Amino acid sequence: MPLTRRPLQGLLGLSLALPFAFAAPLACAAAVPPAAVPVLDRISAASMRGNLSFLASDALEGRGTPSGGLDIAAEFIASQFRGAGLEPLGDDGYFQTADWNLIDPKRSKKEVGKTATPPQAPVKVRNVVGILRGSDPVLKDTYVLVTAHYDHVGLKPGQGDGIFNGANDDGSGTVSVIELAKAFAAQTVRTKRSIVFMTTVSVAYAFPDYHGAGDHRAKIDYENMAAVDRTVALAIWKIANGKDAPKWNVQNPKAAKYLGIWQQRGMK
Repeated sequence: MPLTRRPLQGLLGLSLALPFAFAAPLACAAAVPPAAVPVLDRISAASMRGNLSFLASDALEGRGTPSGGLDIAAEFIASQFRGAGLEPLGDDGYFQTADWNLIDPKRSKKEVGKTATPPQAPVKVRNVVGILRGSDPVLKDTYVLVTAHYDHVGLKPGQGDGIFNGANDDGSGTVSVIELAKAFAAQTVRTKRSIVFMTTVSVAYAFPDYHGAGDHRAKIDYENMAAVDRTVALAIWKIANGKDAPKWNVQNPKAAKYLGIWQQRGMK
């Protein structure tokens, strides 16, 4: 049953849109619960290097939104989720589909005078989403979301070699979601809460730093990325096994907009 059709009693999302320049090592080994150690040990820098060598390759032409390269990336991510044993959570298997014409304002219908232009043919774009169901009879209906966007800006002729590979933005986050999914799925004991792993189309933008034409996979520090992901995995494990439901920090002004949306949903 799709996630959107189930009651959401508690929800927390972790987005892996991270430039991997610095690693925050675990405070000390003693702080890691023994049951979480197999999850952390499963995370492999070599595995992420291999996956990113494909997702950020020239063959995918920068994973522009929409593009053939982006479609190939979606199929690849779905195959990784399938191999890990995640349950599909989209409207089309692992794919949550949408019409790009309805997402990008530049592609929406425009009126010329009083005459509307003919509707454009639908352009399908896809999020990729799978779930590991929790083991607790009550807490399994609460969810931890682990996400990253997998698209980038595509081809930019005349800038460098013309291909914006998007290794760091956000290929690094995408392969991290895949690696975390595999790490948790490999465990015989499931977390109490369900974990949703999702890579999204979010309309990436070009910035003058690591988002440019030189954002190549060779520049990634994979051992550092694995260290960051182990820290993230520990956070996920603790949240997914915690008895206390996630709560909004009402004192944080940046959360006000989302808190309001959350409260409105609760009143429906």
